[in-house]
Parts: sequence; C-alpha cells; structure tokens
Amino acid sequence: MKDKGVPLSAWLLLAVSWLTFVLAYTGRQAIYSIFPVLKDDLGFSNAQLGLTGSIFLWIYSFGSPLGGVVGDRFPYASVAQWSVIIWSLTSVATGFATTPEMVLGLRALLGATQCVFVPAALAAIASVHSEPTRSKAFAIWGTGQLGGVVLGGWYGGFVAERLGWRWVFWLV
Repeated sequence: MKDKGVPLSAWLLLAVSWLTFVLAYTGRQAIYSIFPVLKDDLGFSNAQLGLTGSIFLWIYSFGSPLGGVVGDRFPYASVAQWSVIIWSLTSVATGFATTPEMVLGLRALLGATQCVFVPAALAAIASVHSEPTRSKAFAIWGTGQLGGVVLGGWYGGFVAERLGWRWVFWLV
C-alpha cells in the first residue's frame, strides 16, 4: 500500500497505530463476555457489572478533551507510547483484582489512559499523510475500532474458558 509521494514510514505508522487501536478495543470489550464469571468469582452485583462499561465511558468521554490538550502540548509519539504503557499496566493489574471495586477503579483508570491515545495517534497520522491519503489513512485507522469490538467479545470468552478470566487481562 504505497501512494505516490507518501513514504513507507507513514503507512508503517498507520499499521502500528491500527494494531494498537485494535488491541485497545479488544481489551476494552473483553470484559463484557466474562460478566458471568466476574459475578461468580468476585461477587459482582448487576449494578456493578453495568458500571464496568459506564465508568469507563464517562471517564473516557470527559477525559478526551484533556487528552487532546496533552497531545497538542507534547510530542505525539511520546504521548501515544506512555498511554499504551500505562493502559497495558492497568490491564495487567485488572487481572490481579480481588473485588468489584478494584475492577471498577481500574476500568476508570483504563478510560483515563486510553483517552489520551486517540488524539495523539490521529495527530501523528495527520502529520505524515497529506491531502491525497489523509482521509484514506483515517478510514483505515477507524476500522481498528470495529475490529477490536468484534475481536474483544470473542477473545474474552475464548481465553476465560480456557485459561481463566484473569488471563483475559494479562494477555491482552
């Protein structure tokens, strides 16, 4: 996939960013397929299960404008890398959770760390793709969200069934 005038490095940046976006959504969505296990193992109530998605989205939504400010003030690559590192550590920590409150707190932290990635990644992609390929690059990148949503539901159930629910978070 090489367009005239666009260096290969621009497409490689898109590919790495796309894969990262897929993994973000995979980890984000996987929790929904393990609700019955969380209810049995950690004693989640139905209200707490509902909060797992809500708390993430509230923090992510309100944090996104701040994520944009951070992405504008610091180098895109550094912001994206630190976001990925911190959300990866948060995912690993979720696998060690022993109470519903711990999981909910870590879901909030996940929202706070992931909301910084998107503006930085999009800005980085925009900086290396000019008008002839920018829209195409954004469209390709956007498919990572849908891929992660689809993959996350399957992945969570598959891994939890074979290795246990904690491995869902340790492996993603």
